[in-house]
Amino acid sequence: MQTITLSAADASVNGALIIMDTPLAHTIHYWNNTVDTISWLCEVTQPGDYLIKLNYSLDNISTDAVIQIKVGDSILTFNAPSTDSWVQFNEFEVGIVTIEHTGRITVKLEGLQLPVSADNAFPDIHTVTLVQKA
Repeated sequence: MQTITLSAADASVNGALIIMDTPLAHTIHYWNNTVDTISWLCEVTQPGDYLIKLNYSLDNISTDAVIQIKVGDSILTFNAPSTDSWVQFNEFEVGIVTIEHTGRITVKLEGLQLPVSADNAFPDIHTVTLVQKA
């Protein structure tokens, strides 16, 4: 069983995003535009079904944002629930993808639709974890 944890510190960011080192961990902040993307390259050693988990923070008024995660050839679209504040990080199970081949794959987060709120922001990202299912 393989588990792959992708941290904010190891991400490639495109756009105005900033990787910050906070007292608790590295996080990706200022995701306020649908053209900004976050991506990682990772090595898959075992094909199979993987549960995708997102560790993030999100205030109470930005929960209607639409986010997409691409894991290799698989795509999941979701709305992240609030974590109650920008400093409270929680883990959210996005869904299950099937990875059919071993080797390098790209994992990419894209914001499809900004929330209709005063903050107008996507979540702050700490980690994305791929957990192989039994």
